[in-house]
Amino acid sequence: MVFNIGETVQVWDWIAADNASDPDTLETHGAVGVIARHSKATDVHRGDRLGQRAADCFQIAIPNRGLVHVNTAWLRKVA
Repeated sequence: MVFNIGETVQVWDWIAADNASDPDTLETHGAVGVIARHSKATDVHRGDRLGQRAADCFQIAIPNRGLVHVNTAWLRKVA
């Protein structure tokens, strides 16, 4: 799926959708935000540089959460 800067998306943990009590559920599961930009290799997420992982990630602006990096596998478009 192709995503664009400025697009509204929802963080969707496809695994947790079937089991919301799963301890590995993404913290931002279900949150709606706007794509701010492509992530960069030098960006830091949870104390670690993204490096090569940045190629498949976007920085998403989520209300009350700030800017978070999310892999495209965990995004879905909001109509």
